[in-house]
Amino acid sequence: MIERRQGPRRRVRTRALADLGSSVVEGVLLDVAEAGAWLALPTSIEAGRPIRLTFEHPDTRETVSARGHVSRCVRLGIPVTPPYGLGIEFDEPLSSLLADRA
Repeated sequence: MIERRQGPRRRVRTRALADLGSSVVEGVLLDVAEAGAWLALPTSIEAGRPIRLTFEHPDTRETVSARGHVSRCVRLGIPVTPPYGLGIEFDEPLSSLLADRA
């Protein structure tokens, strides 16, 4: 499998909302980085689908709303999280989303 992650990821465990255009699904953000995130959701989402992810930034506690797309979706075997893991690639770096507010 090709490793898509670039740069360090911050492990988190926080509520996140995934806006899929036609619906909003609540999930658990498992890690976040400058270019993307790993998200657990109760439903599978096909790769390539656009997504808007809203969550609390682990360092600043600001609400972040990041546009991106699903890079992959796999079934998780972890009983305490929703059953599907989604790799999300952000359209803009996370730091630029926070800088836009300054």
